[in-house]
Amino acid sequence: MTNNFVWLDGKIIEKSQAKISALSPSANFGLNVFEGVRCYKAFNNKEINIFRLEDHVARLQMSSKIMCIENNVNESIILDAILSLINANKISEDSYVRIVLLVDDEGSWHQSGPSKMLVTLIPRPRHDIDNLPHYTANVSSWTRIEDNMMPPRVKAGANYINSRYGFLQAKKDGYDLPIFLDRNGKVTESSGSCLFIIRDGTLFTPPLSSSVLESITRSCIFNLAEDLNLPLIERNIDRTELYISDEVFLCGSAVEISPIVSIDQYSIADGLPGSLSCLLLQKYLEIVSNPDQKYSKWVKSVSIL
Repeated sequence: MTNNFVWLDGKIIEKSQAKISALSPSANFGLNVFEGVRCYKAFNNKEINIFRLEDHVARLQMSSKIMCIENNVNESIILDAILSLINANKISEDSYVRIVLLVDDEGSWHQSGPSKMLVTLIPRPRHDIDNLPHYTANVSSWTRIEDNMMPPRVKAGANYINSRYGFLQAKKDGYDLPIFLDRNGKVTESSGSCLFIIRDGTLFTPPLSSSVLESITRSCIFNLAEDLNLPLIERNIDRTELYISDEVFLCGSAVEISPIVSIDQYSIADGLPGSLSCLLLQKYLEIVSNPDQKYSKWVKSVSIL
């Protein structure tokens, strides 16, 4: 894998040649929306599986609509960009594609265009289920953004500054990741990933109205839980419920399914990745690598050259 080429405004170019205006709203105000798409090497070692591309494109369209960013791209254009990058960078391994719709040329924060699309690709291996990281978290002192402020359902670059504050605090305090509360003190999500807890064999997760991203991986968990006959309930979660949970895990395209072993130095159960969290991850990795008929619509397979 070379990782030397990016796709910008319809062309494959070397990443050193990818440029936008120094006076653009994206450079000066962070005016963009984006998606992160996982590409997995198939079990047959002959294909790369692009995971849930259609859903990511739909969310990009939703984000650009709410942000009022001009958007003339569609799934066909994005798929062509990804395929071109896979070939140009000689992809033969798990990777991560980032699709950014940005506002370029001179302008201010209120501009809607002109927009450009940037697509980049970096290697990112999947979780090794036999060697999972033991993530620790703290409950952040930073409050999560909300719908009437900076809507979390919009996957905008600027929204991640809220995550940045929480993440930097967590790292300074000796933790791996933060967990945010909303203004009412209820659990929302982590920095760039949604959250589930497990108590007595039941999964619980905050509802979409609780300042969380409309996560595509979160929706996968709903399907996987049904397959495994695990009850799942959407409801508000109190901070103290985190401490007494049997298992806690995060989910997202980047983090996949990542168990949390302690929160605010409270050990979650025995302080090891939970068995049901690992079972969900195992099922997830099976689907992204070799989807059965039920989940074949989630995957676009392309041959490795």
